[in-house]
Amino acid sequence: MRQAKPLLLSVIAIFCTYFLIEGIGYQSTALAADKQEACETEVPESDEDIIVYKGARVKIIDGDTYLCQKGKWVFSSSMVNSFAKRYKIKKEGDNCEITIKKTGVKYNLPSQFSSGFEENKLQDLFRPNGWTITTLLSPKANSIKKYLKLHEKLMQGGKFLDNRMDLDTKIVHSGKKALRFYSVKPGIGMKTTKSLVEKKWLCFAKGDHIWFSAWYYIKKGMPSTLFDFETRRFSGGPGIRLFVRRQKYASMELKFADKPVYDQLKVPLPRQKWFNLKLHLVLSNHEDGVIELWQDGVKILSTRGRTLPTHDTIYDSMQVGITATPRETVMLIDDVKVSTEPF
Repeated sequence: MRQAKPLLLSVIAIFCTYFLIEGIGYQSTALAADKQEACETEVPESDEDIIVYKGARVKIIDGDTYLCQKGKWVFSSSMVNSFAKRYKIKKEGDNCEITIKKTGVKYNLPSQFSSGFEENKLQDLFRPNGWTITTLLSPKANSIKKYLKLHEKLMQGGKFLDNRMDLDTKIVHSGKKALRFYSVKPGIGMKTTKSLVEKKWLCFAKGDHIWFSAWYYIKKGMPSTLFDFETRRFSGGPGIRLFVRRQKYASMELKFADKPVYDQLKVPLPRQKWFNLKLHLVLSNHEDGVIELWQDGVKILSTRGRTLPTHDTIYDSMQVGITATPRETVMLIDDVKVSTEPF
């Protein structure tokens, strides 16, 4: 039976909290002779992922994490979840393919999507090639199991609990409708609530450009995050997201390990009016990634840094809406677009 060395436990505990959502857990094992290799350069090679966090060097290989101890890479834990055990996503050039491991069946995945929320009813948003699922995390649906069950009921015409979303015909950016999100404040023991729609089965990999645009109308409160690109391969869904700093500034953050932040603290987000956010990313697990953000056509952020958790990460999920908030919030969104080509 393999067991992590006592001297490593504190470092492992700190490191793992940045990868995994509380309650999901991780698989921790200890030193194995065949899992060791000589620690190499501080600067990662193109096919390696080495992160330095609070003095601890961590290397990631195929979702397994290793710690550098006395010149040796020591196996620590696995970030791989059940999704990665069922599916394999591979991108070569412009072709992205997902394979169901059990059957060998393959499908092509797109790298573009758009939605103007012009459907007749909410359930129509979730038809094939549309949005995939809702997340309504709230005091009355305070676990994954509960809000997944709530989504199923809503698709069958069931009622909302506390958080909700509706097609709105009064406050729209273009066309006849926009999507209105409402989120209550968190209950006891909760840090955030959520009211969002998610598009799964997308494909953005290292070297890709991501162009994203959406129109927002913040009617009440302020979300903590407005959109996320995530990988479902690793526990916790790490990825890059738009984070609202000081409750008013649009910034970017890579939700992984040491969580690098790309701030701008000059141009606040407006309230009670429509505004546009447009994002351009070049995906990289190194410091040569590109982050550009425009607000109402004015570039407010332009920098370089890590935009991918690991070199083999594929962002296969996009979430928009109130993707997290610690307060009661009402927000509308319209005209969402994402592509590898500029628009």
